Amino acid sequence: MLLILLACAPQRETRVAEVLEWNAELPEDLRRAKYCKMAESPHAFFRGANHLFWEEHLEDPRLEAFGGDLRTGAWLQGDLHALNYGSFHDDDGRIVYDLNDFDEVLVEDYQLDLWHLAISVELLSRELRVGDVRALPEAYRESMGRFQGTDRELQLRLDADSAWGRVDDFLEDVERLDRDDMLEEWTEGAELAHDSKLEALDDETWERVAAALDHRYRVLDVARRLDAGTGSLGVERFYVLVDDGGRRRILDLKEQGEPSALAFAKPEYSDWFEGAFDSPAERVVVGHKALAHDVDDHLDNLEIDGLSLTVRELSPWKKSFPLAELDSDARFEKLVDQWAYLAAGAHARSDRDHDEDWLPYSLEDEVLDRIGDQSLSFDRLVVDVAIDGADQMEAEHEALVEWLEDSCE
Repeated sequence: MLLILLACAPQRETRVAEVLEWNAELPEDLRRAKYCKMAESPHAFFRGANHLFWEEHLEDPRLEAFGGDLRTGAWLQGDLHALNYGSFHDDDGRIVYDLNDFDEVLVEDYQLDLWHLAISVELLSRELRVGDVRALPEAYRESMGRFQGTDRELQLRLDADSAWGRVDDFLEDVERLDRDDMLEEWTEGAELAHDSKLEALDDETWERVAAALDHRYRVLDVARRLDAGTGSLGVERFYVLVDDGGRRRILDLKEQGEPSALAFAKPEYSDWFEGAFDSPAERVVVGHKALAHDVDDHLDNLEIDGLSLTVRELSPWKKSFPLAELDSDARFEKLVDQWAYLAAGAHARSDRDHDEDWLPYSLEDEVLDRIGDQSLSFDRLVVDVAIDGADQMEAEHEALVEWLEDSCE
């Protein structure tokens, strides 16, 4: 089937063929599970096909209108969409709402994160029948203006006291959770519970994972995490129950590879960027610390039998905002404002404020200088990218559904 699609299918099916080829190394059962998740909606397809965005836009000449040079680079989240925001606890134990997935981080032009988020917003606006993507670029610009000449981005955090719209109520609800609730969900007695989400390991693998962590924690149990995420289906992942100074925690160990964008980057950039880190997991940790505020100190990276893995505590307060509650234009656009605010803050924080050796300039100065008095043109470009990208995702989602022929029911 794949060869037929590649050889003679019309354009939209050709992109589906690219998705099939991109995922060809996954085991057959995981491939099917991923395709079925992607078939749930155009937004789900977009989440599972991040590489299509980078193939389309990494060298997009339109970037040059408001950036596209060495001084408009920032650390990017790399897969910025609505479900890669959520609640969790920071290193002070405060429950916050912010970016929460950093597997695809890289340094590139700031507009690429904004464009990616804009496509996500447009797809959700169509799906939920509320809101308008036009709120996004204006909110991003205004946020950059708030950070210019200040250090506000270094203090930025959205918690129940500072968030607005429905996010403050959401965080108040999340704050009622506690670590004991999470441990009860994932454990049975002193061990991790083995079910459809956690699989027991053979003794040899158990010991290797435990040995990689026993210099810092007393390891109580290890299991393989199953069926997590959409884009990350098929990567190796472990949950590790540890005693950390008398407190039980669950650590999430996740295999990391190279970001999707590098497959479409110029060789000289890929060689430089890959060579800057000892491992893919180190890249994720460095980028996470550049973008995030007050990062939990359990964040780490390690190697196990050739696997490069990040280490994070599984937050008892990790939740996604219930997007179904966005049932009015006002609610939708208030959340879009906060997505823009957090994205701009993360980008601005990742410049010389974080590490002058990486980005020796003020990103907010550079961005606002490029936009100048062309704010309407800047906004129009973001909206055009969003609408074109959403149209493309809807067509490709439809083609995937047709290809699956109801096999996910």
